[in-house]
Amino acid sequence: MAYKTWAFGEILTATDVNAYLMAQTVPRFATTGARSAAIASPATGQLTYVTGTGLQVWTGAAWSTITLVPPGGTTGQVLAKASGTDYDLTWVTP
Repeated sequence: MAYKTWAFGEILTATDVNAYLMAQTVPRFATTGARSAAIASPATGQLTYVTGTGLQVWTGAAWSTITLVPPGGTTGQVLAKASGTDYDLTWVTP
């Protein structure tokens, strides 16, 4: 499955999650040291999960902790980018 980059303001639908995100695996590590030993040259956008730290993405310069889904949301709402900042999401009613 190909990767997709979403544009500012574009809505992330359940189909997008199933088609693009669910096909990707996220390696899990006990520590950041274990991750560094296993991944010498991470790719920009690569995700990892570190126990006690959470989900992190490689920005091209450093690992950054991210929160994928903001709290809240109700039936019928979808996630959309809230700003031009990566991973800044909000619930909206389409």
